[in-house]
Amino acid sequence: MKFVATTAAALALAVLVPAAARAQSEPKRFPSHAEEVKQKQDAERKAEEQKERERAANPPKPVTTDAEARSVAEKAAQFEKAYRERSARIGRLMAIYQKKGDQAQVDDLKLMRERLDKRHENAMHGFRQQLGETRWAGVEKHFGGPSARALEVRNEHANENAAERDARKAKKEAEGKEAKPEKKKEHEEKPKDKPKDA
Repeated sequence: MKFVATTAAALALAVLVPAAARAQSEPKRFPSHAEEVKQKQDAERKAEEQKERERAANPPKPVTTDAEARSVAEKAAQFEKAYRERSARIGRLMAIYQKKGDQAQVDDLKLMRERLDKRHENAMHGFRQQLGETRWAGVEKHFGGPSARALEVRNEHANENAAERDARKAKKEAEGKEAKPEKKKEHEEKPKDKPKDA
């Protein structure tokens, strides 16, 4: 009996001691930034997949009253507003980083946009299921697509104050370019009505 116990103890020491000695002799290896990012992305992807499975298993219940429908429509409108703001901000940042030539930041922003679009798509699908197709059509009608301001190209001088605008005009005049002529007030040129003879 002693022999078996002694042999088992000797084997345990033979296996565990070299492993422990190796662990102490080797310096600790910390993961690189790329490995950390990859691990983080894998964890996020797994969490998103889990959430999607849960959503598929528990679809949202359709609303029954107008008050509930109004509440869901308000949430959808709020979500849409936040989505548009974030999407526009990402677009502006992408343009800035593309001008700078920072491809790593552009790639990160593309990944952010993909996640944002996926989240928006899933949320809108859930709101559509809750409201039903007829009520959802009314909500979508109010969204109306991108605003005119979002579609127009921003003027580079849009945020100037009056002093900056005057300085820019003076600079143009000094360079020999004509500044825009000032508009004459039309009401000064019109003849005044004659008094009525009573």
